[in-house]
Amino acid sequence: MKAFLHDPINKQWVLNFDKNDLSTKTKLKIDNFECPKNRNHKEAIHEIVAEKFLNYILPGECTKELLPIIKIADRISYPMNEVLSEKLKSKTEKIRDHKDICFRDIYIEKLEENVICKDFENKHQELEEFFKLLGNFCSVVTCNDEEKAKTAFLILWQYVPDLFKWVNIHPADSRIPSHSIYNHLVQTSAITTAIIDVDKVSSEKLVGSIPAFLLFTIGPVQSFISTARKTQDLWAGSYILSYLTYKCLEPLIDKLGPDVVIYPNLRGQPLIERWIYKTFSYAKDENNHVEKFIKFIKEKCCNLENEDNEKLLIANIPNRFLAIIPYSKKTIVKECNSALENVLKNFAMEIVNIIKEQYLEGEEINPSLQNEIESQLISYFQIYYAILPWTTNECNLQNSGTIPGGLNCKSVFYEHKILFKESEIRNLIEEIIRVNQGLKSGEEIDPSNAGIGRAYPLLLDLLEKLLGARKSIRDIQFIPYYNREKCHLCGENEIVFLAKDEEKNKLYWHKLREKSPGLLRQNERLCGVCLFKRLFPKLLEKEFGFQILSFPSTSEIASIPVKVELLKSNQKFIEEFVEKYNKFKKSIEASGKKLSLSETVPALKKFSGDKYQYFCSIDGQWLMEESYSKEYLKNEFGIENIDESILENIRSFLKSANLNFSRYFAILQMDGDHMGKWIRGFGKTEKDEIKFPTISETIHPKVYDELLKNSNETEKEKLKSLCDKTHPVTPTYHQMLSSRLCNFALHDVRRIVEEKYFGKLIYAGGDDVLALLPVNTVLNCAYELQEQYKKTVNSRATMSAGIVIAHHKYPLSLALKAVRSAEKKAKNKLGRNAFCVQLITHSGEIRECGSKWNFVEFINKIAFDLQNGSIPKVFCNQIVEAMNQLLDIEQEYVLKQVVNVLELEIKRLWTRKKKYENSVLNIEDIIYYFREYVTENGNTFDNCKTFKTQNILMFGYLFPLAKFLTGKSDLNL
Repeated sequence: MKAFLHDPINKQWVLNFDKNDLSTKTKLKIDNFECPKNRNHKEAIHEIVAEKFLNYILPGECTKELLPIIKIADRISYPMNEVLSEKLKSKTEKIRDHKDICFRDIYIEKLEENVICKDFENKHQELEEFFKLLGNFCSVVTCNDEEKAKTAFLILWQYVPDLFKWVNIHPADSRIPSHSIYNHLVQTSAITTAIIDVDKVSSEKLVGSIPAFLLFTIGPVQSFISTARKTQDLWAGSYILSYLTYKCLEPLIDKLGPDVVIYPNLRGQPLIERWIYKTFSYAKDENNHVEKFIKFIKEKCCNLENEDNEKLLIANIPNRFLAIIPYSKKTIVKECNSALENVLKNFAMEIVNIIKEQYLEGEEINPSLQNEIESQLISYFQIYYAILPWTTNECNLQNSGTIPGGLNCKSVFYEHKILFKESEIRNLIEEIIRVNQGLKSGEEIDPSNAGIGRAYPLLLDLLEKLLGARKSIRDIQFIPYYNREKCHLCGENEIVFLAKDEEKNKLYWHKLREKSPGLLRQNERLCGVCLFKRLFPKLLEKEFGFQILSFPSTSEIASIPVKVELLKSNQKFIEEFVEKYNKFKKSIEASGKKLSLSETVPALKKFSGDKYQYFCSIDGQWLMEESYSKEYLKNEFGIENIDESILENIRSFLKSANLNFSRYFAILQMDGDHMGKWIRGFGKTEKDEIKFPTISETIHPKVYDELLKNSNETEKEKLKSLCDKTHPVTPTYHQMLSSRLCNFALHDVRRIVEEKYFGKLIYAGGDDVLALLPVNTVLNCAYELQEQYKKTVNSRATMSAGIVIAHHKYPLSLALKAVRSAEKKAKNKLGRNAFCVQLITHSGEIRECGSKWNFVEFINKIAFDLQNGSIPKVFCNQIVEAMNQLLDIEQEYVLKQVVNVLELEIKRLWTRKKKYENSVLNIEDIIYYFREYVTENGNTFDNCKTFKTQNILMFGYLFPLAKFLTGKSDLNL
């Protein structure tokens, strides 16, 4: 708390006041403030304001005892985020005029000007009122001062950027306005924790510690998520990994605070907000002060409870985290390990309880069932971590000289040179040190004269190398072997026995299926890991205390377009269908079986209104004639002995309705391009130009000009050369990027997928998105997501997408494998910033197409003209046929003459088939996009002599794709 409030949150506004003006203290309302422990604050007006804010929460306290530590942490933090040293900055005038203070958002290339507006005095008053309110709250809760400080710190850390939006663009340093005061305060707080022995602070013994990085990962990821038969398995797999990572984080943030986690940025994470509220349990009393205060804050932030529940179910915490810890507390990683083991043991116990209470009540359960599940879970999930001390010497708390705390870069440079013979980033850091120390170009630097803050990117390099080495060593764990059949879902582990003997075990698995139709397939039996995934929604309901709805099936996703059309224009059909379906359902129930209602997508619920909610809850497969067959009912639901006349009656009704809708659904997987390089903050590729922020972009324009003006010619050239280079990665970059990814995942992705495009989000882990969508909305949804990604996360960055369109009965695990392949092809084959679509027919035939995002408009034009009848659908097939006849697919390239002939054939087909009414597409558009698509490597069409055969074919397949995106009939390639 004291480190966080070593500066006021509105520091730049306060610094604008003249310290020599007698009226300054009156204007800031600090003329009557005097802290009992206060030292000489006569010169530091902003420190007095910060002390006053602190005293609202902890009366009579100040930062005096921790001042040596805070100063060291403060001076380590600044070089981590700023290239210019205090020596260089001293050559320039400080930016004090409100009109000149700005903020540079390096991720969206935006310079926020006039960040301190005319009415900032009112904002200061609002801030002070908030601290008073927080102080009043702390005065009435029943807990000790340490707990009050913790409570207040968590409230400030979590809610200040939401309550006071201006904090996010209030610069920590007006000369280098690329990191906010909030980020600086958080980082100073975290570094303060890392450079002292935290166990001895309460006893007022300040002992220095060695700061260290902790990089922690949990897996496996892809294999665990992709092992899925039901759509809910997909969500459960991704959410389990996110939730388990959070549980591993709990001991760390309990002991050291959430601010020590650099990546991901935990602020705003729903699971973390829930943890904060649980942490306040020690401060609750009979008047519910905590609950009322948090409710008040959340209302101010416009957070609704139902929205919180929805966001809580988004898998948004990645499976790895980076934290700064005191090396003396390195054993805390064992507590993280234990937390994972304990939560898995608890889940194993709850699985057995659910089976006993909800499925096999009164039955004799296998007494070793819990142990079997537990051993499989603990052996399945693997943890890898690396701990890297920043230096070899402890922080000297008495030393705040040239090198803060005596923590220098010497050992870091030494080790980095051993592991990385050549390194662009190291060369850049050396150049930064050289310029700041006034050395000549090429002159050898002395890393022992540079503070550890400069080595932040190098430490990350070493840490990743260390983790990679650890991952190369596999842990061997003993798993009991029972010589049983393998799991019917994953095929890796043995099934668990619900009963002691094999025959009774089969009966018990059958009873699980009977009690909950859809939980298991006919004769399906699972291992402990897959059973955990299948029952996870029920486990989470116990944990969270609210109902977790099931996920829509692939059949339901496929039927969304026809349901929307029926709701728009054919309510009569809906009423008749519901009546016939109810009769069918009653005949099923008469045989002792059960057909439960299913879940649909949120947008359809809203679209249908209250009157047709029941219709929407009938799974889309029951709108398909082929579902009403005895064989299908037996295989899928174990339903036998149903009257054929009932099935024939409803089949005839559906056939006469001529719904003619697609039996296909779409899976969308998206991923940010070069995310590893963006996180690392440095790197080049051969094909893509990644526009990282330059050093000059982070410096105030007036300061940059003044620096050049006050430098001699040699210094000026060195400075210009340095400032044109890419800015090295900083903790602020990490926190800003992570925070933006969190906002994108929690707010933008769900809104676009679920509210606008009638889809269902499976997970949104920052830049990773997986969703189920109707075929007629999937491409536009993907396009809007990548556009929003640029707006919310990074205007310089791009996304790529894989899309699979498959029959609703196509195995989900294979569809997931295909969509991952499509996404990789969008990145590697189409050069990123692109999408790749795989069309998989019911017979298993696969066609592949894709392009850069600018082709989406062209595809939409084709789809529009197909829908309104301006061009016949046969035109799409004829384009593909013409290409197949003219091209030799065994040849990698074709001559330009062949391409010219193809153009003539496209024009001929267009002239024959085109109907001119209401058309948005013309032949000039087709030829333009054709030429752009087949031309590679920035060449012009006229200059090319040969063209890739595969590119020509993939352009042709854009037409069948557009046809299928209309959502009508079956896929015909």
